[in-house]
Amino acid sequence: MGRSRTILHISDTHAQRETTFRLNTLARLPECRYYDVVAVTGDCRSLGNTPGEDWNGWPQPWKFCVRGNEDRTDTYDRLTRWNEQHGPWGVDVGRLRFIGVDRDASSGIGLRQLRKQLEEMDGRSDIESVVLLSHYRPPFDEVVNGLDGLKRLRAVLGLHGHEHGKDTSVREIGSEWREEDSIGGVRVFRSNVYSAADRKRGCAHRIRWDGEAYSCEQVRVDITVTPCEQVRA
Repeated sequence: MGRSRTILHISDTHAQRETTFRLNTLARLPECRYYDVVAVTGDCRSLGNTPGEDWNGWPQPWKFCVRGNEDRTDTYDRLTRWNEQHGPWGVDVGRLRFIGVDRDASSGIGLRQLRKQLEEMDGRSDIESVVLLSHYRPPFDEVVNGLDGLKRLRAVLGLHGHEHGKDTSVREIGSEWREEDSIGGVRVFRSNVYSAADRKRGCAHRIRWDGEAYSCEQVRVDITVTPCEQVRA
């Protein structure tokens, strides 16, 4: 069994200033330094604003992005020290296989990109779990059915954003975590994050893999506000 892994999932920042500041602070906290992966699942652009070069200073060893429906080809251009900025891509982190697909203009999820990445895993026996990054909710049936050759596969984790409309609780609370129905004996977990939620700006998911299953907590940096009259030179 591979060792445990910790993932920081961020999505839908919309380049909002407070959100970006909080996330930049969160990623640099001493305890976050030891997270293995930062995963950003799109919509990080607004009015021409995009993630800045300060994100290159985040200390986590693996940092991945995919694009959302509001992103352009240059959204992540300044993230020159990140491992992957545009899908499709596939990267092993220990016994976890991370797969990233950009949004597709015609169908939302980039199914062709996904199928190509799954084909490249055919016959592998060393992967315990697949982590899929996509802006839209992942097609879990497509993932599991495309991995029939992975006999050791214990779980699939889908990381996404996008679902934060007015009729969703995510718009208020900033995130959603679920264990979905198993598919063919494979456990399925899903993380949906809206980092720019008005009441939860800068929120993210801290997700842990223990070799058998995933667990999740919402994390967020608090900002202390001191009235000016209490500040003395």
